[in-house]
Amino acid sequence: MTPNNQKQSVFLQTVKQTIQRYEMLSYGDSVLVGLSGGADSVALLLALLSLREEYGLQLSCAHVNHGLRAENARRDMAFCVSLCQKWEIPLVVLEEDVKACAKQNGCCVEEAGRMVRYRFFQEQKTDKIAVAHTKDDTAETVFMNLVKGNLPIGVPPMRDNIIRPLIGVRKEEIISYLKDLEQPYVTDETNFSKEYMRNRVRLDAIPYLTENFNKNFTNVVYNTADILFEEQNFLDEVVADFLKQHSVAEQNIQKVSKTAIAAAHIAVSRKAVRKCYYACSKDSGHISFEQINRLIALCKNGQSGKKIELPGMILGEISGDWLIFSKKREAVDFSYPLTFEQWTNVEECGYTVCLSEEQKPCDYCYPIRVSEKDIVLVRNKRDGDKIYFANQDIHKKVSDFLSEKKIPPALRGFLPMISVNGEIRVIAGYFREQGTDSNAYILMNKT
Repeated sequence: MTPNNQKQSVFLQTVKQTIQRYEMLSYGDSVLVGLSGGADSVALLLALLSLREEYGLQLSCAHVNHGLRAENARRDMAFCVSLCQKWEIPLVVLEEDVKACAKQNGCCVEEAGRMVRYRFFQEQKTDKIAVAHTKDDTAETVFMNLVKGNLPIGVPPMRDNIIRPLIGVRKEEIISYLKDLEQPYVTDETNFSKEYMRNRVRLDAIPYLTENFNKNFTNVVYNTADILFEEQNFLDEVVADFLKQHSVAEQNIQKVSKTAIAAAHIAVSRKAVRKCYYACSKDSGHISFEQINRLIALCKNGQSGKKIELPGMILGEISGDWLIFSKKREAVDFSYPLTFEQWTNVEECGYTVCLSEEQKPCDYCYPIRVSEKDIVLVRNKRDGDKIYFANQDIHKKVSDFLSEKKIPPALRGFLPMISVNGEIRVIAGYFREQGTDSNAYILMNKT
């Protein structure tokens, strides 16, 4: 065995040990490789190709052009196409305007790019998604989290179906591996731009700490991150049980009992708040230590209606006994006429609605009394809307009724309501008119 082959063997053995330790792969898995064309992702593809027969892997690749680097991005895409053709690996490509995505989601370009990539990767419906994070990435992430006031955790070796087989190797080992194989790769020139925080950490902060404080800085940080990863896994199990008992997910919002948050151990309450936030934000923003503590303080002391604006256009709000996380969006007034036996798609609220002479299987079915001359609309609430309770012979404002039902304010403008000649007869999921002989039905399906 030549020295070069020995190096390759050591590199692949490290990758294989990582895969085995975290049980990243099962025999016969379909694996999508996130392929940028850079050294890390190319080494990841080649390593998995070396293990393909042993694990019976079905490999494919995905490449994303973020619309940030003009012709150089085209060069990278062409390189990936050529590499996949060489190894007869299927490749899917996405071209996306990440700057526009960042503006739309109220986050930075780096976060938007990550969101676009992982959404595209998941759309491919493979068993596993392999991405090329390394020991160096872990050290950078730990340092950045400390600076931002977040938990000092690194890049997890795996999460759900996302695996990181290179997490146990250094960047220098990757470069050596590719050199031994005489395998070219592309270099993203933005990696050297100090406009981005991660680049400043990689190019300035970590080299300074390595030279002046600990020659083994990256490995030490990686080992610490590994300890924290295992401890966080244990805490995750505790918090998962807590959230099963005290939280609810519904209609793009996350709700957790403020009483339970206030009473829980601080480690559990912080983790629970963080998990609820990320479940709502879909990783479009990052919540800080201070923001988590403010939300916990609201649970202990805040009155209903108190709210905090969070990254990623998320709103954290106290409503009754709930701390509610919702995507911040403005309700747009909508109003659609209903005619018999014709389904109407109400995009603003995510329902299809039909006025029918017959009761039919659907998510919601409400009996209603209408005549041919009546104007029947599906719409959202308006100022002054009231509903009538025949058994009590009283009218009540819709706004007061929704408050009593503890409907989160963020959802109230999106609830579909049925009005007949201007009077509210139905509120989807919460109210239907009583005391009338029905001759028709309102049918509703969630889309």
